[in-house]
Amino acid sequence: MIDRRRHIYLMRPVRSTSSRQSYGLELAFRPVFLLIAFKVSFIYNAYIKYIQFLSMKILLLLFFAACISGCTGLAVGTVGVFERENKSFTSKELTKQQFISKMGEPDDIWNYKKCEVLTYYDGYTWGGIGAFVLILPIPLMLPTGYKETDFYFIDNISVREIYEFSDITASFGYTCGSNDCSWLNPKGNTHDKRKVEVSWCD
Repeated sequence: MIDRRRHIYLMRPVRSTSSRQSYGLELAFRPVFLLIAFKVSFIYNAYIKYIQFLSMKILLLLFFAACISGCTGLAVGTVGVFERENKSFTSKELTKQQFISKMGEPDDIWNYKKCEVLTYYDGYTWGGIGAFVLILPIPLMLPTGYKETDFYFIDNISVREIYEFSDITASFGYTCGSNDCSWLNPKGNTHDKRKVEVSWCD
């Protein structure tokens, strides 16, 4: 007669020593893995809640900023470089040497007709497209070059200053300020020129 219990026991796979060791390590480190997973899940949930809180805070700040400034609307415009003469130029009638001693070495020196021009760089000029949606400005612009300030000299004496700045070249939209609402001027900045005529150098 066949002993069935012995037969079943003999049919069981025998677990090797290495597999027993790995199984033991798995049992030993399982609580550690569970703890790490719990901490990662806790940190992730806390991060999501922080992002939600921060987003709500930003929206509230934008809302209060709109209430304070009273500016809202829907508009789009292009930005370019303009020039303007500094009417309050305070360094007139200085010699070139006196001027450089006061302002420092220029970034560039060049000549235009009978004028010698000293150029100083101050940041960058910007060009591109900008939009204003409700209370949020959306600039889509890139730097187009150095923002230059030119000082003109005739016979080694300073006479004029011309500086560059970025402003709206064309626009379309409707905005509301603190007191009234209006359509934007489609021509943008009509008070300044893209390039000032330096007639004093003729």
